[in-house]
Amino acid sequence: MRGVNRAIIVGTFGKDPSIRYLPSGKAVVSFSLATTEEWKDTSGQKQSATEWHNCTAFDKLAEIIGQYCQKGSKVYCEGSIHTRKYQDKQTGTDKYATEIKVNQLQMLDSKPAGEQSERPAQRAAAPAQAAAPDFEDDIPF
Repeated sequence: MRGVNRAIIVGTFGKDPSIRYLPSGKAVVSFSLATTEEWKDTSGQKQSATEWHNCTAFDKLAEIIGQYCQKGSKVYCEGSIHTRKYQDKQTGTDKYATEIKVNQLQMLDSKPAGEQSERPAQRAAAPAQAAAPDFEDDIPF
């Protein structure tokens, strides 16, 4: 039987995404998303807990995230959960990192008409994409 490895996160960027390029020229972006759960405890007091999700994306999606997302951006993303093993450089012990390899992302922030982007230099360098006719913005996802 085949399994299903699918993560769906609706969260907020904790800091600006970090884009880099591999020697092959492939774009890779790393970012963390915060999700917050709220509930009332047995005494009726409101409680909340924030969970941080480490995420990576590759290729064209990585470039788009690097250009259009920033700290505070709210997004819907889908991907698969992966755990990788590495060695701590100081102690030499094995460590594990679990992250979501994102393959779909949709921005949830709305921008009032006429408002300028907070990162205009990067926006100007955005690749030309055909937008759906009913979108007012040129964001290609």
